[in-house]
Amino acid sequence: MGTEASRMHLFKTTKEIMRRIPGIQFHPDDYSRWKK
Repeated sequence: MGTEASRMHLFKTTKEIMRRIPGIQFHPDDYSRWKK
């Protein structure tokens, strides 16, 4: 694991979850921190 594809899948899944939780803003630059 740890491939770009699996990371993108995890990111999209997390973004989807975050979007359903009121009061949580998920910013695009968060992905940059995730990639480190």
